[in-house]
Amino acid sequence: MMRLLRRLRGIAGVVVFGGVLGACAQIAGLTSYSPGGTAAEGDADPGAGEAGATPQDASLSRDVTSGTRADGSSRDASGGTGDATTNTDAPTGSDDAWNADASEPADAASLDAVADEEDAAACPATAPTLCNGTCVDEQNDVDNCGGCGQAFACAAGQSCSAGQCLGCGTTCPLSTVTATTCAAGGCNTQGGACSQAGQGCYCTQDSACKSGNCVKTTGQNDVSCTNCTGTGASDGFSCALVAPGIPEACTAPSFGYTPSNFTPGSYTPPATGTTINCSTTYSSTSHAFTGWCSGQTAPTVYSNVAQAGGGHAVDILAFASLTVATGNTLTLTGANPIILAVYGAATIAGVIDASAQGSTPGAGATTCAAGASGGGASGPAYTAGTDAGASGGGGGGLAVAGGGGDFSTYNGFDGGPVTGTDTIGASGGSAHGTDTAVPLAGGCSGGAGASGTAGNAGGTGGGGGGGLQISASGTISGSGTIKSNGGAGGAGATVSPASAHNDGAGGGGGGSGGDILIESASSNSLTRQSNGGMGGAGSIGYGADTTSVNTWPGAPGGNGGTNSGGSTAAPANGGPMGARGQSYAGGGGGGGGGYGWIRVNTGAAPAYGCVTALSPTPACNAGHTACLCVADSDCSSGKCANSSGQCTGTCSGSGATDGADCQTLVSAATVWACSVGNCDTVTTAAGACAAAGVACWCTADTQCTSGHCAEWVGCAAGACSGSGTADGMNCVP
Repeated sequence: MMRLLRRLRGIAGVVVFGGVLGACAQIAGLTSYSPGGTAAEGDADPGAGEAGATPQDASLSRDVTSGTRADGSSRDASGGTGDATTNTDAPTGSDDAWNADASEPADAASLDAVADEEDAAACPATAPTLCNGTCVDEQNDVDNCGGCGQAFACAAGQSCSAGQCLGCGTTCPLSTVTATTCAAGGCNTQGGACSQAGQGCYCTQDSACKSGNCVKTTGQNDVSCTNCTGTGASDGFSCALVAPGIPEACTAPSFGYTPSNFTPGSYTPPATGTTINCSTTYSSTSHAFTGWCSGQTAPTVYSNVAQAGGGHAVDILAFASLTVATGNTLTLTGANPIILAVYGAATIAGVIDASAQGSTPGAGATTCAAGASGGGASGPAYTAGTDAGASGGGGGGLAVAGGGGDFSTYNGFDGGPVTGTDTIGASGGSAHGTDTAVPLAGGCSGGAGASGTAGNAGGTGGGGGGGLQISASGTISGSGTIKSNGGAGGAGATVSPASAHNDGAGGGGGGSGGDILIESASSNSLTRQSNGGMGGAGSIGYGADTTSVNTWPGAPGGNGGTNSGGSTAAPANGGPMGARGQSYAGGGGGGGGGYGWIRVNTGAAPAYGCVTALSPTPACNAGHTACLCVADSDCSSGKCANSSGQCTGTCSGSGATDGADCQTLVSAATVWACSVGNCDTVTTAAGACAAAGVACWCTADTQCTSGHCAEWVGCAAGACSGSGTADGMNCVP
């Protein structure tokens, strides 16, 4: 019986080949195996679908290659649907794997045809199925291919692969990947070529980026870059995050309110925010910083800008956002008042100081003319030995007038009674300007004190506080300090060594505070100071000798006015004398400087946006910290993912994205081909494979060892001239 079955296996090789699924079963026209029923006794070979037919009988009695090709023609390797010429008993579920054949003894095998858990446990992993007493691997055993027993044996010339009988030798040719590329950019190799799928794709030159700047990044495109000139932050395609592409962060180019003294649309901040984490000084005379903070983004400087409402020219420092860290000071000096224009939020935890330092004025403070212009008057000259001592200078004025300088009289001769009065010798500067701080202005200097009899100089007047404006389109937070205080007047010089018959010199008047203007989209808790400087004290005067009896101290200077933005105190005049001389006197004290204007404006919230030339314009994220693509056309990678629901145009991206919500790219297979012929799925002779792992059919007679291939839609006219039953490569005898 077994000998007969082996002969039948040789005769029905092509039939059995077509009846099992192999890699060739991917070829259009091959049908899969269909099991039948159970064999009835007395029917040596029931056909598929007959009563009592077994799965194995069915496999031997069907047309193994009948089906439909890609061109619609049918294939029938056996030429019909008749049963195979030899029938065998199919295995049953009993312990006797085979029924006894007529005139032969019962088969010795008594194991199940299909392995159960006990079988598997008895065999090694390399041959896990116990079949008829032998451990086999049904995935590659030609005698038990896809199942246990003779019915699963492959025909002569066939091989077993993945539990399927193949009629194409060791394996049927399948299409393979022949090219892997990036949809945009390139892989990180010389020339940007990709060697396999899944490699990262990045820009290789500036022209590949919407921003016009490709950033060379280690491990991404440091090898493949041919022209990358960008720097700074980059997206997932290694393109710089700057206009005209997608910026790194959104800003508020349109303030929610109209700022005072400047037009925000006329100026452009840097692309990134600024953190001042050191103590640094800006001069509006040199228009430059001294001691700038290492590694931090400097503001864009616009110098000598005319104010929208007139007044002194200003310097504008434009920031994308501004943070002054705790313990650090931004000092502002120079000829012009200074506007800090913040196109975003500001956090002030440290100090911004535009105050005068002694007689040196703050930013934009001037030596205003005495009187109505706000300058303190200097102490008047006098004749030594008459009844008037040296006067102190008047304090500078701004929001209020400065204090007057002290002027002392005495009785005119030595030894006379201690009599006399104190009057104002030099007047303080007048109040001027407005509480709106429009135009922005610095304070005014105090007047100098009069010199003494012996030529001892009067004290210098204090400088005025600077003009300081902070306008933020967003909020201002933090509990830092904003200062624009006037400088203190100098003390009158003392004669050394002491000299008889000498009037002391007058002290200088204090400078006034300057304008402070704060504007933002919120209230703030900043500490504000625009105080006047204190007047200087007068120096000592001496009578007929320099003994203590004839030594007369000078008058004290007056206190400067104070303004914290919530409460104010007026400045004081110099003096009065604590003691008065009989024929000579101490110098008069300088008047205190007046306080400056402080104004806080709260406007509407800003209209955040992304400054770019892209259309449609990218949108800000919810936290106003990043710009997001809104369409594929915004992304250098060509794919916007719409992860935040921000898209207003077509967004076809998915999967991994960068901070701008553009899809990051990896290489993918783009070309497939057959080593012989063409994929059996093509619909024309010029068609190309569209995937890997597709069965390949011969497309020319010369590709077949028989010299003939069957005609089908994938071969050119006349290229395949054979006929008859085709094999797994579409070759015919």
